[in-house]
Amino acid sequence: MDPNDYRMLCRIKDLYTELPDYLDKNNISQLSAKAIECIKKDFCDKYLEIIKVRESEITEKVAIFCVGMFLQILHPVIPFLTEKIWALFGFAWYIGNQKYTNFLEKATKNYKTQLFMDIIDKFTALREKTGQAKHQKVDICFHASMDFIHYIKENEDIVTKLINTDQINYVDNEKGLASYETDSIIDVTIGLRAIGKPIKIVANKESWTKELARKQEELQEIRNLTSKLSLDKKNKKIIEKKKEEMLELKKGIEKLEFEIKKSKMNEK
Repeated sequence: MDPNDYRMLCRIKDLYTELPDYLDKNNISQLSAKAIECIKKDFCDKYLEIIKVRESEITEKVAIFCVGMFLQILHPVIPFLTEKIWALFGFAWYIGNQKYTNFLEKATKNYKTQLFMDIIDKFTALREKTGQAKHQKVDICFHASMDFIHYIKENEDIVTKLINTDQINYVDNEKGLASYETDSIIDVTIGLRAIGKPIKIVANKESWTKELARKQEELQEIRNLTSKLSLDKKNKKIIEKKKEEMLELKKGIEKLEFEIKKSKMNEK
């Protein structure tokens, strides 16, 4: 079995063993969030991409098994959708009868494999930091022990696929990292260097949207409060002050709406 198969089975094993605790505590939202993150980051972004360049004799079975386990884990959250997907896959048994099979017991975490995948995540963060889209090629480098460098060289096909690079360099001193955007994990230092133009990032668009929602909510609260205060003439001064606050909020809302609209036009 390929280490990649073992790693994916370990992630499924972790989720499955935590399932009863989440259900007992009725913590469905946290369960679904964790499952969806695993599906996206571990299964789709990594496992399915890796098996395009490397697979073992049981990879197909592992992939199908993972789909079944994900559907069972998410079944308490989205029962109708998971049952529909289950039917599309043509599984012969009922979704509730999907079993935690004995071979999962053999799936144990491997330190090097886990570190390797954590490094892949670090490269993803560096790509975002430097504004490089997934389709853009980048140059990368590693500064690590000879033992781990050997491990990376054995898995260069996976590195090339997941990071989208044609150039992997191995540097033996910190000077070799000077031209790279770097990050470290344990005793491994990685570097990423852009070879294309960075993607156009619309600055603060997300924060503007959040701030707009906050201001709109605050404006509504002041309106409600002012309406209640207006029932008593003694509150005239307070009402005037609240009206000034509403005016400032309206100006702020208009400015944010303009910035958000402008940023959307720049994205086109």
